[in-house]
Amino acid sequence: MSLFGFSFSSGIALLILAAVYLAAMRNTTHFAFNRLCLIGILITSLAIPFITLPHFQSRVDGLIEAGDAIQIATDAYYGIQPEFDNIISIACIIYISGVSVMIARTVANLIFIIYLHRKSRIVSFGGFTVRVHRHNRIHVMSWGGDIYISERLFNSEATELNMILYHENAHRSNHHWIDLLLSNAVLAINWYNPAAWFIQHELIEVHEFEADAIASELSGNQIDYQL
Repeated sequence: MSLFGFSFSSGIALLILAAVYLAAMRNTTHFAFNRLCLIGILITSLAIPFITLPHFQSRVDGLIEAGDAIQIATDAYYGIQPEFDNIISIACIIYISGVSVMIARTVANLIFIIYLHRKSRIVSFGGFTVRVHRHNRIHVMSWGGDIYISERLFNSEATELNMILYHENAHRSNHHWIDLLLSNAVLAINWYNPAAWFIQHELIEVHEFEADAIASELSGNQIDYQL
């Protein structure tokens, strides 16, 4: 199976499952369950291309052979095979270029995280261990087992800092970064598919709601956390 064929089968599954999620789950507030559903959609979309139905396979093969025979006869009659091949080649080039861009974007982000890891210093505050760096324009984030925070935010008011760290620790404890790696893999293969972008957006949003719910409860002061 070619990568483009894999992407096509995976993309159909994504479109169907994303539509079901949008209709049934999007407005619910069971964030942990929503997260599991979204992860299930991503995994299913990667597994679908490998699933075959033996009962229908012979019929499908027969239809493909018949279609190939008709196509060959038509191409021979009209002489359009070179033009058709050119269209397929251009489509493949565009698709592979998109995949390459998405992979390069993910690799660049991972390289920057490695850079932050090496350039940051480990600091303990309020029971949390964090990595403090000097890039003040970078938002606080968690990745792997670490929380990364800028010097400016780390030197902010203690109550505010505590609330920020409760939130990021919830991301870290729930291993949200693994979900993002999975969604980026699916997005690289299906970059042209709006369902892939929708699922990743929903997953990030659910992560934030889940982290807020956990952090708000653990902080012991929901009003301060909301502020």
